[in-house]
Amino acid sequence: MPPARALTATLATSLLAALATAAPAAAGTSDPRYRVPVTAATPATIGEFVESESSGDAGVGLRAAFGAPTSTVRRSSQCFVRWSRIGLWVELTNYGQSRHPCTHGYFQRARLLGSRWYTPRGLRVGSSTAAARSQAVCGAGRPSCRRPGYALGYVLGFHRIDCARGLFPNVIAAVARGRVTALWVYTHGCE
Repeated sequence: MPPARALTATLATSLLAALATAAPAAAGTSDPRYRVPVTAATPATIGEFVESESSGDAGVGLRAAFGAPTSTVRRSSQCFVRWSRIGLWVELTNYGQSRHPCTHGYFQRARLLGSRWYTPRGLRVGSSTAAARSQAVCGAGRPSCRRPGYALGYVLGFHRIDCARGLFPNVIAAVARGRVTALWVYTHGCE
């Protein structure tokens, strides 16, 4: 075989091998188990967990979606549940009811860490601040974007909540040092 054809064949083989090994990684980047929808009509949704389907039993719904948590810490009517393997931290509450907030609580908010979590437009932890800014409906630091109890960052979507007028953030991209550091997801419910 002439040297030029041999080089072309070697390059083609190398390219095919590279694509074959890259394909599983690319497929994993859009795994629906780690998708975070961002629309006004969507209740808090994290992968396979949908807040409205688990109302009052969010701990059960989260375990069904993500398995056993790494840690669970109860503080009175609040419960903080963590899945360190997948970068998920969730706050639940029982709103002062007698039910156990860690299993039969109501979803309040979640912090998602790790690049596996992504929005429908591909924003994820590690994306640039510019990417978050371009997808934001309201920018970080603008007074109109701030709500007490919500993380600072780029608001990616708003929704209505059950007990107050106006729109409230449903997903926020927190940023630091030019990168998205976390995605925050918030409840549509309230006491």
